Amino acid sequence: MLNDEFLLEDSWKSAQIEDETLDYHNKLMVKFAEQLGYRVIKAKKVMLVN
Repeated sequence: MLNDEFLLEDSWKSAQIEDETLDYHNKLMVKFAEQLGYRVIKAKKVMLVN
């Protein structure tokens, strides 16, 4: 049971940090929207063979 408590606490802290990061990102996007514009990035996963 003790391990579950730590996992829940770590998960909550991680979610809180993610929320704060996304909130900060959103504020920057709003503040600099005119200067930033937008970009579309297309990515493709490549498998490396040894």
